[in-house]
Amino acid sequence: MRTRPDKISPEIVYCWILNCIDHFSKFSWAYPLKNKTAAEVVTKLYELFFVFGPPHIIHSDNGREFVSSVTMELKNSFHDLLFIRGRPRHPQSQGCIERANGVLCDALGKWMSTNNSSSWSTALLPVTYGINTRKSTVTKATPYEIMFGQRPRSDSDFWKLVQEAGIEDEENLPIPVDESNDNMIDDALDNPIDINAHIDTEVVELLKQLSDDMSSYSSTSSSSKLPNSSTALTSSATVATTPTRHDKIRKTATDHYLATANKKMKLHQDSLNMIANNFNINDCVGLEIHPVDRTNTDPKYLPCRIVEKTAKNNVFLYKLICQYGVLQNSFEVGQFVNLNDACPDELKKINADNLKPITLIEASKLYARGSVTGRTCNCRSKCSTKTCPCKKVNVSCSTKCHSKIGTCSNME
Repeated sequence: MRTRPDKISPEIVYCWILNCIDHFSKFSWAYPLKNKTAAEVVTKLYELFFVFGPPHIIHSDNGREFVSSVTMELKNSFHDLLFIRGRPRHPQSQGCIERANGVLCDALGKWMSTNNSSSWSTALLPVTYGINTRKSTVTKATPYEIMFGQRPRSDSDFWKLVQEAGIEDEENLPIPVDESNDNMIDDALDNPIDINAHIDTEVVELLKQLSDDMSSYSSTSSSSKLPNSSTALTSSATVATTPTRHDKIRKTATDHYLATANKKMKLHQDSLNMIANNFNINDCVGLEIHPVDRTNTDPKYLPCRIVEKTAKNNVFLYKLICQYGVLQNSFEVGQFVNLNDACPDELKKINADNLKPITLIEASKLYARGSVTGRTCNCRSKCSTKTCPCKKVNVSCSTKCHSKIGTCSNME
């Protein structure tokens, strides 16, 4: 995630933010970066994994910082780690972190405005903490509760009163707490082995069961070198199935999470099915052209015609053609717009049987970049030989054929 430079000192200038989020709990971690190199990213990931433990799956975008060297280095340290990259040019495939980036940016701006500060790197820690302690509408709990099984200790009403009173010395604590601390010390001195007074009853019961199992094992070890299998199984089963407070919090969060997800999926699918009734075969539609494949003055939509409409798992899929060929993928109704009122005449007259398959990216490039010349290229050289598709047909390269290379000799 990119932001404006934040100069901490002449040697330290932060320009990027590495934003990580746990997909289930929505717990976030954010680290300021001086640059977006693979080495710095993997260093921050190591800091995260060695404190909180590695995840089972890392889902990242297709940025250059997530190169094979980073993947191999992390795999060497954590062998069970799985890597998944999002679909290129499709930010919806990593929608969880994309939404988190938006929330983080808004929260940083609000914090800086409220605190009269221009340093976003200073705001990163308190803002991230605020996000993690905010109740989620999906799980009905805070990410902090789901991650740690309890609320933040600093949110206690007592400690808020202590903070407001400006108390910093233990001797100045309010009397009830002071007395309770003294009583706990006295009780500990009078009853040094009374563990039931201040320990959770679940822990006490678990310790008793383990003690009984160990006693049973000790009594039978003289006659047999192997422990009683039924005792071991009973003990392990009891420990494994004992519910904890953390389990209850996560179970409740899971139920709310799935209920919300299913509700949103149904609403989304119902809305798409209603829209799908408005599109039929031979209708003209427009597919959005990615900004990478066009300039600011080029068309934003690629005109297409519907040639096939099928239903699969209650989802309508459309096969489309454009003036350059038959698009290889099928598309849902939410991926295009209605162009019946602005359909080109040449598209209406095209015979789909005479067209060859083509990718959406290639068709977009031809329509946007090659709308005049009918050709486009991605050459890495000077385009001085016939290996260049544009040079081969004696047309000039356009400004977006290879915008990052300024040595092209085939431009007017």
